[in-house]
Amino acid sequence: MSTPTKYRVAVIDDWSRIAKACAKWQLLEQNCKIDFYYDNITDLQSNINRLKPYNIVVCMRNRTVFDQPLLSELSNLKLLASTGPGNKAIDIEFAEKMGITVCMTDHPGYGNMNMQANAPAPTAQLVWAYILDYYRKVNTLTKQLKENPNSWYPMGIDNQPLNLSAQTLGVIGLGRIGSIVASVGAVFGMAVIGWSWHLTQERCDNIDCRIICQDTLNDLLTKADIVVVAMPLSAKTKYLIDSSKLKLMRNNALLINVSRGDLIKESDVMHALDYKQIGGVGLDVFSEEPLPSNHEFRSLYKNNDNVMLTPHYGGFTQETYKLWYRNCVENILGFINDTPLRVITSNIRVVQKSPAEIALASKLYTKSKL
Repeated sequence: MSTPTKYRVAVIDDWSRIAKACAKWQLLEQNCKIDFYYDNITDLQSNINRLKPYNIVVCMRNRTVFDQPLLSELSNLKLLASTGPGNKAIDIEFAEKMGITVCMTDHPGYGNMNMQANAPAPTAQLVWAYILDYYRKVNTLTKQLKENPNSWYPMGIDNQPLNLSAQTLGVIGLGRIGSIVASVGAVFGMAVIGWSWHLTQERCDNIDCRIICQDTLNDLLTKADIVVVAMPLSAKTKYLIDSSKLKLMRNNALLINVSRGDLIKESDVMHALDYKQIGGVGLDVFSEEPLPSNHEFRSLYKNNDNVMLTPHYGGFTQETYKLWYRNCVENILGFINDTPLRVITSNIRVVQKSPAEIALASKLYTKSKL
């Protein structure tokens, strides 16, 4: 006689269709019926209709918004298992009031059992992918050699690569990602400058490279050849980079945003590109995500190698996905066993793991006792 299904599980926000391949979901089959969803639903009522039957929802961080209007309608929901070390799209306080347990996951580069805590953040790696492509012209030269059988060296002085050690790197926000970006710039022999409202030279001196603190954002923008925006989005930082700031930048400068789309004003950036006020951009985040199919960034700059666009992928790698979805399965197993793992509450905002919890997660995943 088969064991009746106890929990209904929805795995949502899987836009890349990879969740199934990243974890041992079969460990849940005895106690769960699992459905996978690959689309992007932003309409509240559609989300309510889809998710209302489920007891457990696995979501991708910062995609579907689990706010009071949605959570209040999900009377069957008992566990919200999110990927990532944090998820600003979840109203943690209201979830608590509803009796919903919220679990997060570890993150490669942020400390876990398989990777050193000081490993370079994937987002910082993406920043350097933009910079190296822009200054060493990797993509441009690759296309030239593939598409023109008679080509070899690039023609004209403007098409030659530039030396990074001759450039000034400006980093706006010297948190974890910004500090790593700055440290790599110093390795390349670049002059590195930094700014944020509360940044001091003392803080800069504590980072493992030489960084000159700037008094104002305007100071940084006028001096930097590369401007990297690496600070959180808030009411204070929304549209931090607009037309007035873009006019201060050098006309060959590279602007990079890997934090949140609304830190820059997209229409002003497109104007600056069209009128050659800046040299190029590397954008991993946008005001609207996924980027609409008719967005001007897609259509106007198809042949412009200096406009580099990626789909909010800074924190995503194969290792990240595999770890996140493994953790989600572990978290569900723990919940079913009345030993929830990696729980986030209004008072505990960062995943805290004891050695015992790490051991339990591994035991549950390698040999389920259900």
